[in-house]
Amino acid sequence: MSDDFKSLVVSAESKLREVAPQWLSVERLTRLALAARSRNPGLMECTAESFLLFCMRCAETGLEPIGAGGAWPVPFRNKNGTKEVIFIPDWRGLISLAKRSEQIKHAYGDVIHEGDEWDYQKGDDPRLMHKPALTNRGKMIAAYMIAVLPDDSKHIEVMSVDEINSIRGRSKAATTGPWVTDYEAMAIKTVVKRGLKPFATSPQLQTAIEYDNRAVGLDLASERPPVAMPKAIAATAKVPEADSQPDAQEPESEGTSVANLVVVAFDSVEIKKGTNKRGPWKLYKGRADDGNYYSTFDSRLGETMKAAEGQPLTVKYEQTEKGRNVLDIILGALSAEAQVSKPEQDADDDLPW
Repeated sequence: MSDDFKSLVVSAESKLREVAPQWLSVERLTRLALAARSRNPGLMECTAESFLLFCMRCAETGLEPIGAGGAWPVPFRNKNGTKEVIFIPDWRGLISLAKRSEQIKHAYGDVIHEGDEWDYQKGDDPRLMHKPALTNRGKMIAAYMIAVLPDDSKHIEVMSVDEINSIRGRSKAATTGPWVTDYEAMAIKTVVKRGLKPFATSPQLQTAIEYDNRAVGLDLASERPPVAMPKAIAATAKVPEADSQPDAQEPESEGTSVANLVVVAFDSVEIKKGTNKRGPWKLYKGRADDGNYYSTFDSRLGETMKAAEGQPLTVKYEQTEKGRNVLDIILGALSAEAQVSKPEQDADDDLPW
């Protein structure tokens, strides 16, 4: 490992502390990340920008880069042939975040096969009994998660293979990567994410689930918020009044460029609010020191823009016909402007899901 790369990661620790929860040691995070990189040749081939972004994801979620129980640093090769590190939360890490929020005391997940003995009932006395067969278990037929709540009652979530495959079918990576190589682990993660949904009150858990959905290319169109995230609007365009806000539509990919990274500081960030038949909407529009306007309907990104006025931010944006749509934000300046496209799995990479 080059001293320059190590110094680059260590120099980013102050920025990582700005977003890390109190329980996370940023020094330990960077040591573990650097150690993981030194042991994996695939990670050593990844760009410095993507490695620092991975560290930022760990800091935001409070998950250490330790794989099982934390987050996996997974090398992917993007469409330009460049390798990047992708942040993948482990399903046990998601449970750990739910426990930290004190919404649950404990939780675990498993899969059920044809040869297993099991019984499940819902209602006012929910319970699940599962005795795995020692041999000849047969095909997997379901996955489940059981969460123990603070009052010692249990929340049980069960999903059949058909339900799991329905979720898989909405993923852009349904025929490659972990859905092929580690199907049972992905099935457990799927039922864990559904089971934890009522208890996802902490920003760390919500963010980790969001990043996981992005990483596997999950299409959440059927579970969109009241107002989907429209494209950014041009600086000279007018924000529609509340009653005239158009119905939410899925952003169109035609006519747009690949995403870009740029380091800017926002001189000011305006917030426009309104309501339409789908519900309330809030638009953040910031004027940056490069003379461009950047817009987002994502409150998390918008509040980051607002809170960091005058400070350098590395902004990942999509240039559309209507303006610059903010896709992601990294606190601080990482490097010169670079282009990033949606990653595709390198067939030679071993994905430790």
